[in-house]
Amino acid sequence: MHSNTVSLFRPPAPTPQARALGPLALLKTLRTNPLECWTRAHFEQPIVLGGFPFARVALISDPAAIRQVLIEDQSAYRKSAIERRVMAAHMPTGLVTVDGEHWHRLRRLLAPMFGRKMTAGFAQAMARVAAALVERLQSRPDGSVWEIKTEMSRVALDALFGCIFSDGLGDPEAIRAATTRYFATSSGLDPFDVIGLPDFVPRLTRLGVRSTAKAFNDALTAAIAERRRNLAADPDAPRDMLGAMLAAKDPQTGAQMTEAEPSSSADRKRRRRR
Repeated sequence: MHSNTVSLFRPPAPTPQARALGPLALLKTLRTNPLECWTRAHFEQPIVLGGFPFARVALISDPAAIRQVLIEDQSAYRKSAIERRVMAAHMPTGLVTVDGEHWHRLRRLLAPMFGRKMTAGFAQAMARVAAALVERLQSRPDGSVWEIKTEMSRVALDALFGCIFSDGLGDPEAIRAATTRYFATSSGLDPFDVIGLPDFVPRLTRLGVRSTAKAFNDALTAAIAERRRNLAADPDAPRDMLGAMLAAKDPQTGAQMTEAEPSSSADRKRRRRR
């Protein structure tokens, strides 16, 4: 009885493929759910090679190999062009996509923002978002349908924006809609990315992403400029994550973030919460 009860609450998961998919089936599956491309070997073997003849991929599960790639010999492993296109096509200077010393510099700047003292300061912003969610739910009539994916996406975005931009970021509804549209059109894997066509070749799956990204970036640029003015006038102004990023200094060089880097770092945090 206990086993049956547990199985009722087990989330659905893709069934491993019996064998590796062919090129066309692989392209189609990558567009919908990349995890459905995996075979049983991906869950059992320490290293599995696959992909396409022109774009080979290695999935590493062996702890020693992971340590070599991420820690012991990280300078020998660079992010691929497809990683850069998919993860940050329009914000290329964030921690997710840079390599080498640039990555180390951003890592030193951003690490203090995830300490206990800094993250504890986000509690009030998150509590406000949770209270607003409860209020929305309580205001719904009995028997109404609740789209949980939409609501949870809104909660995640509202909490994130509250922690990064304590004084707001333009019109909340417009920014939320622009962010949702941006990720709906930009974060998928386009077949042209897989075969390595240059970025100037239009991606039909991402039509409209540039105008959406521009609207968000314009609001973000204005918020950064306003925050810089506030910090210059009052060094003791409240420090949300944006203020902390703008005030952060590299402990080794004393350098601060460039104008573009706070935008890319904020984009990175949005992606981590999707």
